[in-house]
Amino acid sequence: MDLVAKLKARNEEMVTRSFDAIHSLVQNARLALEAGDHVGLGKLMDLNQVLLSGLMVSTEEIETMCRLAREAGALGAKLTGSGGGGCVVALVKGDPDPVLASWAKEGFRAFASGVATSTGLAAERSSTP
Repeated sequence: MDLVAKLKARNEEMVTRSFDAIHSLVQNARLALEAGDHVGLGKLMDLNQVLLSGLMVSTEEIETMCRLAREAGALGAKLTGSGGGGCVVALVKGDPDPVLASWAKEGFRAFASGVATSTGLAAERSSTP
């Protein structure tokens, strides 16, 4: 049984409320994307991370990566995947190098990727400790 299922067995109401809140955040994130509101999207990512942490799917490593990304200028950061591992996505407007460098300095492997737009794809960069 995974951690969320165990938590739900102990506190179904809290887990249901968290999933409802995550659903609302995702809907708002879609609107932020459509409006080009990168700052708003970053804040929604941060809120989502708080909820995911409350569901016990985050780790100390993930929390550290999120904090480092924000301190280096990321607009928002959150775990990605099913949690429990060490995979984080950070939203950066502009140069991702400060976030990549902060992660590399702490021994985390990272890469930067762009989003397809009408003008094409941004370049991909990587940083390996």
